[in-house]
Amino acid sequence: MAVLTEEQTMLRDAAKGWASESAPVGALRKLRDSKSKQTFDPAAWAEMGQMGWAGVIVPEAYDGSAFGYLGLGLILEETGRTLAASPLLSTAMIAASALQLGGSDAQKQAWLPKIATGEAVATLSHKRPAGRHGRPDPAPRRGRRRRRDPLAPVADRLARGGQDRL
Repeated sequence: MAVLTEEQTMLRDAAKGWASESAPVGALRKLRDSKSKQTFDPAAWAEMGQMGWAGVIVPEAYDGSAFGYLGLGLILEETGRTLAASPLLSTAMIAASALQLGGSDAQKQAWLPKIATGEAVATLSHKRPAGRHGRPDPAPRRGRRRRRDPLAPVADRLARGGQDRL
């Protein structure tokens, strides 16, 4: 474990307190038992956005705090202890990292501020090109069935998660 600065310790303690009070394990069980199609608690996600947790690794130029991966890791550790039902990992770490590393300037400008404030829920989705190894599928032969990519339904479901798309 890294030696934490005073600010990092305060962030960890705040995350621990919030997670135990606002997102206990019982909240996840309640969400699960409600048979709702909702996969996270929007109110809890809004609170995380207001606290700045969604923008911990987002640069200040895009309304984030640029607190770094260690800071986000501390938050994720504490919210993970209580199984907080939130899109923090997929949005604040995975999608924000993907945008920072591979997004165009226009994509960064459009999405990183929304991620930093918790306004957007995002994830990374990769759609493989048709065919094997990136080559197009040959023309289907008569009587031969095409095999469907077993991960295609998962990727399609993730890509349809929100109305706005990257």
